[in-house]
Amino acid sequence: GFAVQSDTTMTGGAAIHLRRVQSGSNINNIRIGYPGSSPKLWDGIWFDNVNVSYFDEFHIAVQNEGLIVNGSATTDEGSDLFLDHGFILGGTNPIHIGGGFGGFYAAQVRCYGGTGNSIVIDESRVSRGNREILLSDQCCLDGASSALLYINCPSPYLIVDCNAFLSGAGYFGATPGDNINVVSMPFGRLTIGSSHVKSAKRHGILIQDASAVVTISDKTLITDCEGWGLLSTVTTSNIKSNAVFKFNTTGDIHQNAQQY
Repeated sequence: GFAVQSDTTMTGGAAIHLRRVQSGSNINNIRIGYPGSSPKLWDGIWFDNVNVSYFDEFHIAVQNEGLIVNGSATTDEGSDLFLDHGFILGGTNPIHIGGGFGGFYAAQVRCYGGTGNSIVIDESRVSRGNREILLSDQCCLDGASSALLYINCPSPYLIVDCNAFLSGAGYFGATPGDNINVVSMPFGRLTIGSSHVKSAKRHGILIQDASAVVTISDKTLITDCEGWGLLSTVTTSNIKSNAVFKFNTTGDIHQNAQQY
């Protein structure tokens, strides 16, 4: 039931930093920044090696990263963060999962805008692999300049279950955007059950790692993208698509994306 704001335009730091809260926490009804004016806070809330935590009823508007998550570089104790009833506006990356974390779950959460990627999954904050990332069918990623879901994790066996509504990557920036961009996900598993993967300025789904196993549901409509609906820049036989494709400018499925 409180808000965090700044009269000074910050150049670093987080509004709230939770570090090694290992016995669990329940945080709700929090506003970080004020969406009606230019954001002055730098980062929003940082869940730094937490365990079994709940973040509910939140509104975040900051300059840089809205919500940051990471675990430990040495153990798998960073785990189980549940987000619900939240809105993150603009900034660079609304959500950044930065390494060493498993059991991240986003329910009714909307990320809108952003000059980078709506959700970044990498290992830039902690040099350790992430484990399980789950995005529900109530999650919405909309209008980031680069990608809506960006995965660049050199450690193997990451699991991402994406059921979020994905729309409009690249429409608010000069760089053409991809709704999903898998740069590195060695031997990982990406399942896509989204109702829509639509209106990307470039590709609906871009795969750049031949070892990633990608499965797309027959309930998924990939439509109205200005590039390919599904493009793999490498030849792979690890893709299984049952999706419906419509009105993608360059084509629906690139020949490199061979079915398994």
